[in-house]
Amino acid sequence: GIDAKTLYVSGLAPTVTRETVRELFSQSGQVEDVRMMRDRDGRLRGFCYVQFADGNGAQEGLKNNGSELEGRKLRVALSDPSRRQPPAGGPGAAATSSAPAGRGRGG
Repeated sequence: GIDAKTLYVSGLAPTVTRETVRELFSQSGQVEDVRMMRDRDGRLRGFCYVQFADGNGAQEGLKNNGSELEGRKLRVALSDPSRRQPPAGGPGAAATSSAPAGRGRGG
């Protein structure tokens, strides 16, 4: 579920730009992409995703959690795309993943 190379950054001031975010996080590693999330009117929704070239950069980037950017405290966490879906591992979750052993070989 967790994307080890991408950080979810929230608490952004409405004035923050992609360049500002990129500058901050490029101190941690090679930033591949910054995706600023906007509403339909084009206003910043206060969070973004920062994608690093590798997991090491993302781990370093986590250290920016709690730091201030343009007067606002940032919350930084590893991006977890699976959080939008219901959690896996409910009743019957294992049934689909493992095929019965010892079948289908012929003999």
